[in-house]
Amino acid sequence: MSRPTVIWFGNPHEHSLHYVKLGFMRLARDGEIDFREIDNAKAHDELLPRPVREHVHRRTAAVRLHHGSRNRLVILDGEDSLFQTSPLIAHCDLYFSCTYRRRFFEGAPFDLALPWQTEPEVAWYRNEYARLQREFAPHLAKARPLAPIGPAMEWTAPPPFLKAKLDALRHRWSLRQAPAIDWALQHERFERRWTHLLALRDSPVKHDIVLKDSLWGWPRHRIALHRRLGGLAPSYDIRAELHYHAPTPHGGAPDPPIRPGDFPITTGGGVGGDYEAMLAGARMAVFSTGFHWGCRNIVTLAWFLGLKVLSDPFAHESWFDFRKLGTEFTRGTGDWSEVAEWLARFSREDALAARPKIQAAFDRLMSPATCARRVIAETLDEE
Repeated sequence: MSRPTVIWFGNPHEHSLHYVKLGFMRLARDGEIDFREIDNAKAHDELLPRPVREHVHRRTAAVRLHHGSRNRLVILDGEDSLFQTSPLIAHCDLYFSCTYRRRFFEGAPFDLALPWQTEPEVAWYRNEYARLQREFAPHLAKARPLAPIGPAMEWTAPPPFLKAKLDALRHRWSLRQAPAIDWALQHERFERRWTHLLALRDSPVKHDIVLKDSLWGWPRHRIALHRRLGGLAPSYDIRAELHYHAPTPHGGAPDPPIRPGDFPITTGGGVGGDYEAMLAGARMAVFSTGFHWGCRNIVTLAWFLGLKVLSDPFAHESWFDFRKLGTEFTRGTGDWSEVAEWLARFSREDALAARPKIQAAFDRLMSPATCARRVIAETLDEE
């Protein structure tokens, strides 16, 4: 029986989706699918409609899947918020979103505000939510959940000199074959990165909490979290940094204004250069919501590592319950009292015992191959 064919239309801003792309590459390596990559901008009309071909991608990628008589175009959206829903939803058969929320795509009214948020902090989002629903109303039913944004997959450590020269030659040869792209080089980098991430899973627990953050949205809420961490530092090994970020649109800047000279706020000596390595040595991870109720890839990395996670309630959902990954959510009051409760409830021994279970759940629920298989199955099963 023939195998499904998957064509990935590569673009310069697809990094948020490399985790899923690795899944397709692995399925191809194992003989489950035929996988090709074509430059998005150079694809032929019959493969990619002009609006998609000429679109300036931002954390999105087009993928064509065909098997037998079924031939469908899907858009993968790796943005960290439903407020960045792409207009490409109008030009595809299915639209897979890393920040899928069923109520939004079913046309239900805005319901995202957390108890600590004021009306001025959510007014723009309430209006934008309704505008997006009106604009894309004919296409919202195309949406399907994709796993949250995966860990960054590009491996940037320099290879040995001779290998670097050979890779450069292969890359130049690949460019001459455009629009086809030799994806083997990128796959190799992804796998080196994966090996590095797997090694981090074995890190000993050295700290209680590790958090590196910036004021990229709803700054008063982040400041409240870091003040809470600072207050707990005399009793726990907490390493945290909160850096200044200029006020963002709709980000809810506090009054009086924040002074850049008051930052960074550091706890326990800060985090240092290798945040991932430090995070791997923590017994738990704490994350505040973004200014658009988004989910950063550092959250997914914490799950991958097997850390228990405490977070503001998520606006997004997937095909599984996030609590299966050791996740608990705050009550949303904004005082971060749950951090002290959590630290008192789980010892380092508890954290170590939980790690293998969380890692196994992560591998079962959202490994790269699992994510890729779901995209294929949902797309080709659609009539």
